[in-house]
Amino acid sequence: MHSFAHLSDIHIGAFRQPALQNLVLKAFDDALDICVERGVDFVIVSGDLFDSNIPDMGLVNGAVRKIREVKDKGIQFYIVYGSHDFSPTQTSIVDILKSAGLFTKVTKGKEENGKLELEFQIDEKTGAKLCGISGRRLGIEKRYFEILDRENLEREEGFRIFIFHGAVTEYKPRQAFEAESIPLSSLPKGFAYYAGGHIHDEFLTKEHGYNLAYPGTLFASEYRDLEKNARGQKRGFFIATFSDKISHIEFVKLPVCDYQLIEYDANGKNSARVHNELLEIAKDA
Repeated sequence: MHSFAHLSDIHIGAFRQPALQNLVLKAFDDALDICVERGVDFVIVSGDLFDSNIPDMGLVNGAVRKIREVKDKGIQFYIVYGSHDFSPTQTSIVDILKSAGLFTKVTKGKEENGKLELEFQIDEKTGAKLCGISGRRLGIEKRYFEILDRENLEREEGFRIFIFHGAVTEYKPRQAFEAESIPLSSLPKGFAYYAGGHIHDEFLTKEHGYNLAYPGTLFASEYRDLEKNARGQKRGFFIATFSDKISHIEFVKLPVCDYQLIEYDANGKNSARVHNELLEIAKDA
């Protein structure tokens, strides 16, 4: 039996406050420590490893040290861009780390005669075959799904994983109702696992023959995520066990810190008063 970890939406570099930046990195470090402890064969990151295409280099340095430590233990990393770490105009930090041998991007392919033909990347240790489509800003990756040569991918034999970064229409969360999405029919059929990213809450369905999984953000990338965490939202990632097919998918919870949720009523108060009262609340918390 083999296993792989599926992480997404880490958003290293999110937040301006150093304490929150460090918690994002801690979540990533803790997740990779668990991957080593559990002996996974490879790690999938389905987009938004970083919060921007050129993030703070100090934070990148911390992440790179951890990735190198894990790779040196024989664990490979497979990745696609997310909407945050992709850039149409300049080299992304993901490209730099790929060139350094830390990642394998699974988006290799060519567009020919109006069709996008993807090539599989084969994991040497397990024989798993991976391919995928990166996320883009404003949902423009939708075009790539529209021209994807799905028939060729569906004919391929073996254990196959499809990695992508975007919402699926049929399973789009309520709060993302107006966001761009792709219909389930745009995904190639018959793959063992569909590693999704972009949706920040954990989601797993086995309907219609799809092991469609979104692990959600590891910690948070915005204050809405933090509020959800304080209200009990569980954060973590998936570990899937497989041979010729998936035998088990586990959501591994990742407690990063404790939370205190304080609700504040600002009705009828000017900005200066709100500012001062919030400072006092923060001092007492």
